[in-house]
Amino acid sequence: MAVLESTPHLRTIVILALNTGMRRGEILRLRWEHIDFYSNEIKATHTKTHRDRFIPMNARVREELLQLRQTSEGDHLFPGRKQGCTLTDVKTAFNAGCRKAGIVGFRFHDLRHTFGTRAADSGVALNAVAAVMGHADIHTTMRYAHATDEGRRRAVEAVERQVGNSGSVLVKNWPKVASAGHLGDTIDG
Repeated sequence: MAVLESTPHLRTIVILALNTGMRRGEILRLRWEHIDFYSNEIKATHTKTHRDRFIPMNARVREELLQLRQTSEGDHLFPGRKQGCTLTDVKTAFNAGCRKAGIVGFRFHDLRHTFGTRAADSGVALNAVAAVMGHADIHTTMRYAHATDEGRRRAVEAVERQVGNSGSVLVKNWPKVASAGHLGDTIDG
């Protein structure tokens, strides 16, 4: 991120990608009419699925967009060289930034993967991650749910907190419950 300080538009674009999971084209096509600072939402239009969607802004995105708004002229968040047009790509600047930072083999789309993985690993429900990222099929979202050791540990600890002492009640009453036919005849059943 320090390398991107010299290219503020690219820094803002990267922050949007990392914090919203939006696709590059969705970000580059943004107009100020798509930014709602009252409801803290970004409206993604002309999406891959051809359906508009609303993406919540976190504090970092909101702050970044408010700063950009102060210096912005025109309708587009990221205007192109030609009057009334938007940037069409950031590949050259992004690759140069990666080289400068010593990052090898990293593509812009990897920012989207990073968002999806971080959201899933933070315990966000996959259907919510899918909605934010604009996936029509939950199986697409599942590719981003790479369970880390810490994520798996949080999963079992969350179950422990949820179950609490009810597990000991189940064990204490096991013969009564099992004989009633609720859980089968054996512990494996």
